[in-house]
Amino acid sequence: MTRYPSRRSHSSCSSLLCLAVGLILRAIVAPLPASAQLAAAIEGSGARVRYEGGDGISVFVLRPMLEWYAPSLSVAADGGLAQFAGGGWTLQGSTAASGFTPLFSHLRGELALEGAGSTHQDGTTAGEVLGHSRVYWNGSQGGAWLGGALGQAWNGIEWQADRRAEAGVWIRQADVTITAAATPTWLAGDLKFVDAGLTASMVRDRLELSAFGGIRNWSQPAGVAGSTWGGGSAAFWFLPNLALVAAGGSYPTDYAQGLPAGSYISLGLRVASRRLRRDTPTPLEPRLPVTARVRPTGVEAGLASPTVSGFRVQPGAGRQQVFEVRAPTARRVELIGDFTQWQAVSLTRSQDGTWSVTLTLDPGLHRLNLRVDDAPWGVPPGVPAVADDFGGLVGVLEIARP
Repeated sequence: MTRYPSRRSHSSCSSLLCLAVGLILRAIVAPLPASAQLAAAIEGSGARVRYEGGDGISVFVLRPMLEWYAPSLSVAADGGLAQFAGGGWTLQGSTAASGFTPLFSHLRGELALEGAGSTHQDGTTAGEVLGHSRVYWNGSQGGAWLGGALGQAWNGIEWQADRRAEAGVWIRQADVTITAAATPTWLAGDLKFVDAGLTASMVRDRLELSAFGGIRNWSQPAGVAGSTWGGGSAAFWFLPNLALVAAGGSYPTDYAQGLPAGSYISLGLRVASRRLRRDTPTPLEPRLPVTARVRPTGVEAGLASPTVSGFRVQPGAGRQQVFEVRAPTARRVELIGDFTQWQAVSLTRSQDGTWSVTLTLDPGLHRLNLRVDDAPWGVPPGVPAVADDFGGLVGVLEIARP
């Protein structure tokens, strides 16, 4: 059943956003002296977002941003109110504070705390709180860092432990900065993966450009396919306090907050008291509202999961795909999905306890579930899962083009 927040909660969220916008407008109208370390901005943009397994969505986004820097302390915050063309809204925000030790023989330490959260018109929520510690080595044209993070993430259903390690390097040549980083993540004790990413940014006179790309490799659950993402942004300051901004790209599934992968493109205007120090502010698009909450596979307490020891899909002739399920003790195995018009299809058992069926599927994303004997329908092992329209889980399968 769809849940809607009360009028009072919506009003409170809007009031907080209006207060933030008012403070930033005041900072822009009355700029601080050049020696101040405060930057404030408001960005309004139109965007087109497409979530994995869904259709494209048009949205208008109003986004305030605030940064304050001192020699040993920094604070940054941003938020966003997204209004959809077909109705509905999302309110989100994030903040991060860092404290730095004095520089000692090219070495410097950092302790940081960051938090992010979002709430949507349908009543769903997501968020996370992380504490970071890092050690930097800084040279004149490059550097490196090591660190880790501990925290908790809310995926809309439950809190779960979020543990990360960090390692990275950066190089700066003239007005170009290149950063490479790797982040192993352990989420709730059941998901383990490593994200590796590369970011390049350039600031030259009135133009700011950035590009990013990343790849994810899974170690648990075994057999889960990796994923890639990438994109870029540009800002052109045709007036000292006014810029045209454009961005586009893709982003991966956020299993911590339960948000699916997708792609986006946006165009808008930014009004600022001064340029932000961050080369690439966190994009708003990956946190826009969704109707399906991504859930890890096979780790949900109290939710049914098929009792099988293996599941895989292999390409056959033409558009055919061969589904194989390892369930030696099962009496019956059935498959259901959008490619079967949600009608149950029985698999055939071989002598070694493997069940199989060959079906025709078009390239792209498909949803499916599996049933063993008389157990409830569940997500096959190793397949990413999202919440369906009835409060349960459904697997998401991607079929590549031949």
